[in-house]
Amino acid sequence: MKMLYSRKTLIVSALLLCAGLLYVQWRWHFVNFTGLLEVLGGTLGATMLGRSPRAVWTLLRDLPRRMRAPADDKSADIEFFLDIAGLYRQGSVQTAEHSVRILADPILRGGVHLILDRTPREDLVRLLQWKSGALREQDQGEIQILRTLMMLAPAFGMLGTLFGMVQMLNLLDHAGLQQVGGAIGFALWSTVYGLVFANLLIKPAIMRLEQQARERRAWECAFTEAVLMMHDRRNPSLIREYLQTLTERPHTPLPHGRILAMATHH
Repeated sequence: MKMLYSRKTLIVSALLLCAGLLYVQWRWHFVNFTGLLEVLGGTLGATMLGRSPRAVWTLLRDLPRRMRAPADDKSADIEFFLDIAGLYRQGSVQTAEHSVRILADPILRGGVHLILDRTPREDLVRLLQWKSGALREQDQGEIQILRTLMMLAPAFGMLGTLFGMVQMLNLLDHAGLQQVGGAIGFALWSTVYGLVFANLLIKPAIMRLEQQARERRAWECAFTEAVLMMHDRRNPSLIREYLQTLTERPHTPLPHGRILAMATHH
């Protein structure tokens, strides 16, 4: 029932949007709904031919939220990881196993799981590299989708311009100025929509996702080394100092002993 209501809401919203755009086109001549539909529809359709439609829709749906999202705060994960590293160093493996689910970062969570499963160091390095590579491929795939959109939008804008000019030439002999003006408007505004869509909407989104991807790569490198230090049973204080030095961020002390307190009950 909830899904049915959601679909009805989407349909009504789409109809209202189309009606609003048609009204705007009738009211103001600087908006050309046909050109906008040609650029957006053609760009999305061509992108889905070369990419997974599900991946494209998922990215476009999550893009507004990700554009507004602040930088990831890893301080809680770091503190939980240091507590788990302390338990592992003390030999409290069972308590550490119960505490792994608290970790949200995939590198830390996966690395701790492998350590507690007594994975050899060489295999641990290889598996962490594979996980980091998979995350990198996911980020690059999303950025490539946006790059495809940015590349195709001006192309479909120029295609709309070509169609509009051809239509204008066909109308010169037997049509009035209003029809010729409509064809010229479609031709010119198609190019404008393509350029605006590519450079004012998609390009800033690409820059934002690239910045977030670079930050994640830096954290992945730091966390990979931290996991290896935990495997070697290094002191958690040394791991903390390493993470502080590598990330070059001021350390904000957090309450300690959340997981160590759990050990007293076992």
